Amino acid sequence: MADLETRAKEEAFAANFNAALSHLQNSEYSGLCALLDANPGYAIERGYIVAELVYMFATQRDGGLKPGHLQALAAIKRNRGNIGDYGDNIRLNYVAKITRQRDAAQVVTGHGVTKTSRSKPYYVVEFPDLEGCVTQGSTLHDARANARGALIGYLTSKILHGDPIPTPNYHPRNDGKGYTAHRVALLFDDLPFRMKQPVQDGAAPPAGDAPAP
Repeated sequence: MADLETRAKEEAFAANFNAALSHLQNSEYSGLCALLDANPGYAIERGYIVAELVYMFATQRDGGLKPGHLQALAAIKRNRGNIGDYGDNIRLNYVAKITRQRDAAQVVTGHGVTKTSRSKPYYVVEFPDLEGCVTQGSTLHDARANARGALIGYLTSKILHGDPIPTPNYHPRNDGKGYTAHRVALLFDDLPFRMKQPVQDGAAPPAGDAPAP
């Protein structure tokens, strides 16, 4: 009986491998993600093989990692699969613009005189390549630290929802002065994916995701 179960499992894995390879050959990354999500057991045990294929296609055929490749790797990770050493090889680099700002406010005194006062300065962070990815800090040091957190949250959300990820194109020399350029470099494994709970004895995965332990 055990031999039959093992054989059935290996046949299922072989079928999933062939399907995954077909999706990669045809650049059907949404189909590959759907395959991995539908077969979490395969992602857990053979995810590193798919990760190797994704990385091979990205570097040898597609001229570098694109959003589809990242989404496929994310699908492996959110199903508790192991992408091997590729998580340490994949670097995501974006440049943030940090500008110093100070808000002005008008205050009416008891004598009816209107005065303009300014708040303490603070620092606003934006990523020109990533629409809506903004944060701020009370000091330049805080702004730089918050920039990393904002980028991690933004990219994690994009990848897990299958949204396209803009390619880093912004260079500080494109703009004038008046801001501080801050480069934020992340490893793929720095992104805190929400992973599905482990599948026991071939049972269907639970509904919804749970935070990784």
